[in-house]
Amino acid sequence: MAMPRKLANSIAVLALCVQSVAADVEFSGFVDMSILSDDGVVGMGLDQFELDLSTDLGDGISIRADVNAMGPSAPVELEQAYIGYEVGEGL
Repeated sequence: MAMPRKLANSIAVLALCVQSVAADVEFSGFVDMSILSDDGVVGMGLDQFELDLSTDLGDGISIRADVNAMGPSAPVELEQAYIGYEVGEGL
């Protein structure tokens, strides 16, 4: 199964990249699955998977990356990534 292997590899690479920047990495996300029963045959499918990684680098700087796959045959994609900077008060 290429999808689970590609998904696991992508998650591992992203986790290593983020962890090399900071030790305090937050993981969140969701798995969307469906179960279908037709004439007594039960099937299960992965409809969508999303993993969100974020960390605070200090000095008002934070980063976040959202990775998702829209099904078992879809590629694992970087949905969005961004860097945040708190400019502080008085602006």
